[in-house]
Amino acid sequence: MTAIGALYTPQGFAIAADGRRSWQYRPTATSRQFESETVQKIFEIVIGDVALAYFIRGDTVSEDGSWDIADQIRESAQRVNPGDFSSCPRFVNALCATVQGGIEKARRLRELDGFPNTEICILGYFRETPSWIDATFHPHLNQLGLHYYLYPRDCEGRIFLSGSQILDQMIVSGDARIAAQLPLRSANRSLQDAVSFVRNYVETCCSPLIRQLEPDGCKTVGGHIHVATIEKPTRTSWLLKAFRQQPKADGGFKWAIPPLGVISSTVP
Repeated sequence: MTAIGALYTPQGFAIAADGRRSWQYRPTATSRQFESETVQKIFEIVIGDVALAYFIRGDTVSEDGSWDIADQIRESAQRVNPGDFSSCPRFVNALCATVQGGIEKARRLRELDGFPNTEICILGYFRETPSWIDATFHPHLNQLGLHYYLYPRDCEGRIFLSGSQILDQMIVSGDARIAAQLPLRSANRSLQDAVSFVRNYVETCCSPLIRQLEPDGCKTVGGHIHVATIEKPTRTSWLLKAFRQQPKADGGFKWAIPPLGVISSTVP
């Protein structure tokens, strides 16, 4: 289990995640050493006028820690250039195909006992277009292979929350205990409001109130909360280029609260 909140506004995207990694199955001496409170769960793909972030849910690491899908995605992103594609869906399709090949290779090399069930959410700006695409990886019947599916989403008004079913229900119903810090609907929500909302969501998933109401569901979330924003990347004008002036550092991927230490994905 991990706690993640992501939200789109006309000014950009805000994403927050907790930093705890624990083993959902009965931990062994090997798997326990990979538990942490400072795991990074939000990652970036920034090249030119493409500024994307992604987070991962589901099966993500092998028990001995020798294989990590976050590493697989980073390696794949270095091999697939967004500039070669006309749209975000085409880029993500090529990226996922490369990730699939890497996973299948790891399986052949016996770095994995089986194929993972994994979800990747990729969101941000592909050039000037806001984009949000969910990708799911599933093994074929009898673990004979791996396939993936892409689900492009409409960014307008989109909110993604994952961490506590009870808290999600409280937000929808406008429960007075959390309504002030987690208003579901807010007209003209700013990017800073979105940052506060996703951060508050992850913090509340880890709060005494939710731990009391949902002790089993939220016991594996916690640790250091990190938050990122993505704004439309700025373009360098021909005038700035002519005079060799650096553009202002506006737009793109930025950390509102940076992660600490461990660069890895998470175990559900």
